[in-house]
Amino acid sequence: MKLTNKTMLYIYVVVVFIFTFLLTSKLILAFKINEFNYFKLGLNAVVLAYAIYKVIEHSKLENNK
Repeated sequence: MKLTNKTMLYIYVVVVFIFTFLLTSKLILAFKINEFNYFKLGLNAVVLAYAIYKVIEHSKLENNK
């Protein structure tokens, strides 16, 4: 089964939502206990930035059709 651009766009939007929620909850917890795990926060931010990039890329492909 081949995934279309629209399906991939929806998958990446869900990934962006999940990683935004995780990053926000980790930041709130870090501010609350005043202990930051920079590796987890940085890795989460990188994955979130990549997913946002892929959403933009797939939305441009979908809009050009």
